[in-house]
Amino acid sequence: MTIQQDAPGKLYVAGEYAVLNAGNPAVITPVGRKLTVTASRPANHGRARIESDQFPGQTADWRIQPNGSPTFGFPSSGAREKQTFTASALRTAEEYAAAKQHRQAASEPYDLRISSKLDASDGRKLGIGSSAAVTVATIKTALAWHGILPEDPKQATPLVFKLAAIAHLMAQGNGSCGDIAACAAGRLVEYRSFDREWLRAELGRNPMPALIDARWPGLSIEPLPERNDIRFLAGWTGTPASTKEFVSKTRHGGVSAAMEGFASASARVVEFLAGALRDDDPETARSAIRQDRALLESFAANRGIELETPAIAAALRAADSIGVAAKTSGAGGGDCLIACVSSELEEEAVKNLWIRIGVVPLESVE
Repeated sequence: MTIQQDAPGKLYVAGEYAVLNAGNPAVITPVGRKLTVTASRPANHGRARIESDQFPGQTADWRIQPNGSPTFGFPSSGAREKQTFTASALRTAEEYAAAKQHRQAASEPYDLRISSKLDASDGRKLGIGSSAAVTVATIKTALAWHGILPEDPKQATPLVFKLAAIAHLMAQGNGSCGDIAACAAGRLVEYRSFDREWLRAELGRNPMPALIDARWPGLSIEPLPERNDIRFLAGWTGTPASTKEFVSKTRHGGVSAAMEGFASASARVVEFLAGALRDDDPETARSAIRQDRALLESFAANRGIELETPAIAAALRAADSIGVAAKTSGAGGGDCLIACVSSELEEEAVKNLWIRIGVVPLESVE
């Protein structure tokens, strides 16, 4: 038996940083690059392998103990760190599957092969959520292997999201999980983050299925229509950035009145953008992108975050020069920016300007 599932990368369109506040919205889009996880029966009975083309020569093994809990063997501490999200996803999915199926004995492990197009060919990170994608794709593959992945996206998305959010937070410890929402839904979404402190308190108190079935305070994942005349073009600077590092800076000194004011203003802009997408209103969408950029620039300056590197700033000026709304995407400090274009002609014009200054359209990255 062979099972294969995938998950896309993602980019924030609006609402980053503010989405860290429970209930605050963000608009997030998947990108056309994917990570694929393939499961198959192991050649070695009782012990299976985890291989990834992202980490050649770092094959791990895993088995399932009689109590249903997976254990992992890594060839080095470096391999352990690199496979953290995969291991956490497997552990979470197996715990859920065992409880859901009322298993009295351990199931057989399965070989996992991870193939990713979310990094550049030289290994540089593109900043499009590879950790979220591998978590989501591994969760989906494990559920499908056990025959419990719903076919209906309305049922599959919240199940996969919640399991992946648990696994991701256990592995990383922070973040809004907005990237997981876009990866799990596989489409443009308006996402409202849940109360992570509530989840941390609930973990271990209840069986996994009960926790998954519970209402998570603040959580909402709403699909948004994709419009021909409101499209998002991503550019890559070639400079990786650390989301975890930047997220930690937003919480320095606690949640201040300034942070609350920023979050409220961001929520209004995101709702403005989501409404424009629902109403097919390109002008309002462009206005929302510009407003979100201004908010983020002010927030970053107050928090000492280098949101716009010289490469990002040059690419934004290039978009501005032809009247295209553009902004940083995600944590900033490198990685990607995103532009809102309304025609193929406009898209090509932005691409050509970006290429001249060394910013590569994301779909063109080798």
